[in-house]
Amino acid sequence: MMSLVLPTLLYLGSLPPPVITAQPGSMVLYNEPVTILCQGPPDAEAYEIYKVEEPEPRDRRKLLVAGRTNTSYIQEMKPDKTGLYRCSYKSGEHWSLFSDPLRVVMTGTFDKPSLSSMSGTVVASGDNVKLQCFSRIRFHAFILTKEDAPQFTQRQSSITQDNGQQTTFHMDHVMSTQAGTYSCYGAFSKDPYVWSHPSDPLQLVVRGSLPPPVITAQPGSMVLYNEPVTIRCQGPPGAEAYKIYKVEEPEPKDGKKLLVTGKTDTSAIQEMKPYWTGPYCCSYQSGGHWSPLSNILHLVMTGSYDKPSLSTMSGTMVAPGDNVTLQCFSRIGFQAFILTKEDAPQFTQRQSSTTQDNGKQTTFHMDRVTSTQAGTYRCYGAFSKDPYVWSHPSDPLQLVVRGPAGWSVSPENQVRLSLAGLVLLVLVVLVAEACYSHKRSVYGLRSAPYLSIMTNT
Repeated sequence: MMSLVLPTLLYLGSLPPPVITAQPGSMVLYNEPVTILCQGPPDAEAYEIYKVEEPEPRDRRKLLVAGRTNTSYIQEMKPDKTGLYRCSYKSGEHWSLFSDPLRVVMTGTFDKPSLSSMSGTVVASGDNVKLQCFSRIRFHAFILTKEDAPQFTQRQSSITQDNGQQTTFHMDHVMSTQAGTYSCYGAFSKDPYVWSHPSDPLQLVVRGSLPPPVITAQPGSMVLYNEPVTIRCQGPPGAEAYKIYKVEEPEPKDGKKLLVTGKTDTSAIQEMKPYWTGPYCCSYQSGGHWSPLSNILHLVMTGSYDKPSLSTMSGTMVAPGDNVTLQCFSRIGFQAFILTKEDAPQFTQRQSSTTQDNGKQTTFHMDRVTSTQAGTYRCYGAFSKDPYVWSHPSDPLQLVVRGPAGWSVSPENQVRLSLAGLVLLVLVVLVAEACYSHKRSVYGLRSAPYLSIMTNT
């Protein structure tokens, strides 16, 4: 007798990250209390709350809470309590991913700066807006915040102006979502999370709105040396004109080089060279108004140098929740390495290199991985003077994230499971058909005499 055993499918993904919050809020007045809360699922068994010690958050975390409690209470806010906080929870034998970082800021330490608009407080959609923050106090930086968007902050260094310090915040091609109430704060470099009192609020009104376009590169944004590429700005069907810019660093707001203006929505580069690399953006005109700028397209030239090597210090098969370390190495004196993932074109990690074994290397950390981080990785080398000119890619490295029982559901295993399930289904159908046919034949044999008698009668 043939039997078919179908393996049990185990859930692969790791535990989802918790949510870290501060009550009553993450901007706390001097000497006021605040509670940091780590929100995990109901079945969470333990929690850990960390204060991230800069500048190396991956290697320097200060553990504040460990155990069943999911809160950390600060009775009086002081400068040493400010900074970044993260947390995780335990369920079963695994720890979750880290939460997003929570920034805890102390305000009210210095007198408030002033905030004004150089463009007026009522503007049209697509206009450029400049907000200026000024103080007689010698702040090293100013921070712009938006009342209804707690995650929105812009921090810029200050410059000396009119016996004080000031900075200008640029908002190009504004849309209705940027309307709202803004405030600014002053801060010093030595205590970046210790802020002044807020400026008086500034209300910005935006009339009308156009959705931003989408900027793409064909056949892709990573282009080999001397190969062609076409940049396209995708606006709505009724767009009247387009502008495609090459963003000139380090000040992208003020340094945009206009490449295309008019009815065409493309910019063709016949041969990729180093000077064509960098960030690009675009906008379109409709009904007399210009749209907000598109997302940023990063155009990279590859193949300029020999490939580095990519290896894993944790093995290529890991469990959900494990920490993974990938190491990129080259004998060429690259100043940085870039890690990419094959099925995630938006995924890039760039880190400075260190000298090691007569070469250069860097280590990429992935803490508490999930099944979504499984895939094919490569790394590239680059120099600081040409950050978008990369080497050939390293040989691919396949990372497999397996289930807790050690069974890996790779694409090959998924195919095998599907085939096994199909075979099992066919067998069930065949057995059911055989049973049904057998019952019909038995019933027919037993019923024949009865039918004969009834006919004779």
